Amino acid sequence: MAVRNTGNCEVDFEARVDVQTIAEAGVPGYDVTAWQALFVPAKTPAEIVRKISADTNTALADPAIKDKLAKNGYLAEGSSPEELEKLLKLEIAKWSAVIKSVGIKID
Repeated sequence: MAVRNTGNCEVDFEARVDVQTIAEAGVPGYDVTAWQALFVPAKTPAEIVRKISADTNTALADPAIKDKLAKNGYLAEGSSPEELEKLLKLEIAKWSAVIKSVGIKID
C-alpha cells in the first residue's frame, strides 16, 4: 500500500503550479519518487494484513480522499503487500547501487 508524491509523473497537480520536475528542468532519466507505506510487525497474520490493505485501498479510491491528496500534490495509488515488497526490493537495489557508486560509508 503506498501513497506517492512524484515529480516524474504525467499528472499536473494543482499544488505544482509553475514548478518543473527535475527531468523537465534538463536532467533526463532522473527518477526519485517519494512514497509512503503502511508496515506491520513481521508476525502479523496474513488475514489482518489483507484487511488493512483492502481498507486502505478502499479509502485511497474514495474521490474525496483522492481529491484532497491531489490538492496537496499526492497521487494516491493503492497497492498490495506483494507490490510493496517488489517496490522495496527495487528501491533497495537502486539506492544500494547509488551508495556504492559514490562510496558512501557509515561512520
